[in-house]
Amino acid sequence: MTQLHKISVNLAKGQKEKIMRACKHNEEVIVRLAKNALSGNDSLMVPMSTVKKLAKHKNLSKGVEITFSRWT
Repeated sequence: MTQLHKISVNLAKGQKEKIMRACKHNEEVIVRLAKNALSGNDSLMVPMSTVKKLAKHKNLSKGVEITFSRWT
């Protein structure tokens, strides 16, 4: 099993609903984060590859897309 790590981002209300709906229906979801949303008060548990991707885009001052696979 993949070890998950906690990240802090800023999610819009619609993004939170999108993630919850995908979790409820066991679907994949893609969340796009603007460069100013790469830090904030909302917590997500993600694999290390996503943590590295987020850090890279944060350093480049660019937004990023995070894909959450189906929950099983």
